[in-house]
Amino acid sequence: MIIFVRSEIPTKLKIFRPFLFFIILWTVFTAFKTVKKAESFNYKFTKVVIDAGHGGKDPGAMANGVKEKDINLAIALKTGAYIKSNLPGVEVVYTRSTDKFIELIERAEIANQANADLFISIHCNSSPSPAIHGTETYVMGPHKSKENLEVAKRENEVILLENDYLKTYDGFDPRKPETHIILSLYQNAHRKESTELASLLEDQLGNRAGRYSRGVSPAGFIVLFKTAMPSILVETGFITNANEAKFLNSEDGQSLIASAIYRSVKEYKNKLESKSGSITPSRIESETKTTVTPPVKNTEVYENTALKVSFTPPPSEKADNPSLYFKIQLYTSYDNFNINKVNLKNVKEIEIETTDKGIKKYMLPGIFTEYKEAEESQNKMMGYGFNKATVIIFKNNIRQN
Repeated sequence: MIIFVRSEIPTKLKIFRPFLFFIILWTVFTAFKTVKKAESFNYKFTKVVIDAGHGGKDPGAMANGVKEKDINLAIALKTGAYIKSNLPGVEVVYTRSTDKFIELIERAEIANQANADLFISIHCNSSPSPAIHGTETYVMGPHKSKENLEVAKRENEVILLENDYLKTYDGFDPRKPETHIILSLYQNAHRKESTELASLLEDQLGNRAGRYSRGVSPAGFIVLFKTAMPSILVETGFITNANEAKFLNSEDGQSLIASAIYRSVKEYKNKLESKSGSITPSRIESETKTTVTPPVKNTEVYENTALKVSFTPPPSEKADNPSLYFKIQLYTSYDNFNINKVNLKNVKEIEIETTDKGIKKYMLPGIFTEYKEAEESQNKMMGYGFNKATVIIFKNNIRQN
């Protein structure tokens, strides 16, 4: 495009000034029509790349007797199997299907060369604190907290195992904090779609798989930066947390996580194709109905037990901080909670909250005004067998997490 500086516009061209605005307007209008026409085409979701993080000489995080690379691969293979079995017409491409070391840039290239519709990188998290737990899903973008930055730094440091990484990644040095900050400033062209998928996944992990969701966050990941399609990186849990490590290393735990990833892909695919006209909303509704377990009433669950079911209204004004308090959530499920599976010693009452989606949240009665006290109660409940016990934050009587 040629741009004339006003003082340099030739005199003979001044007679065309009245037409300049019209030409620009027509160009924009034509481009808009082209875009709208392209949007009317029927879009088909046909390929997803599943990336099992780490592998080979790179074990990833290690704690509680498990290696991250093994869990990532197991969940990736199960996810791919669910997609192949339940989404006919969708091809699954693995960046690795064995215990093999794959460079970060190669993982992105596999997705780009496959012309994939989605890229999902599967990982496990770690923390100096063994109490930290929960799932997180990341999209490419500027980190909003020090914790997000640390996760990106930890994942990006894998390139130190690669040859000539400074040349391969244009001088990016994962040992320098400023390079991570600069990387995070790059915006992925598919940020909106990536965030939508990440939100669907965290919803599935929380509501269907019963995990504590730490939400969706942006951060600067090399593997996401190099991909040319909607891309997410999911941290399926903290293997530094003993209970979560046991869950992630179990067959049932891996299946639940993989099922949640598959369901989020299915929901994303249906929404995307529905917008483009490939399928109708009625088809989405019918498919969803077949996979969602209808809510079960909880009035008969405790009929023959000594456990009292109650609901305590939110507390009134408190001296230290009237707007902030904590409660302990023991379990979340669509189905009735089987109390025979846990030791209910010292647990006399349980509150039940049922959401408009039929999700039941089983809570301990009472509140905590100090997080430390709530965390101590959470650990105690885990000792009684409530492995999914979670500290819930309430602000102005509204659940925050």
